[in-house]
Amino acid sequence: MHDFRCYNADEMYDPVLAERYRYLRETEEGREIMCKLVEDRVKEACKLTAERVEKETIVRIAKETAKKLISLGTLSYELISETCGLSVGEVEMIAKELSA
Repeated sequence: MHDFRCYNADEMYDPVLAERYRYLRETEEGREIMCKLVEDRVKEACKLTAERVEKETIVRIAKETAKKLISLGTLSYELISETCGLSVGEVEMIAKELSA
């Protein structure tokens, strides 16, 4: 565990780990590898965040649409559920919120 807390390869006990650390931190090739890894992780995190935001947006719009359809009072909860892609239970909860 000591070696994983070190910022300087010269302080490490394990020579194999120290050499790899030195390569990744102190050579141009090593820095390029690390930059690529970090860049890939950032891209992956951004993609996951965008997917989550997109899903949340779709759900929000579906619920807003359901509220409008419930307010019209002409459609069944089942039809609103099918139209908005929500469960009947979700539509019922939205209706309760509107009547409260």
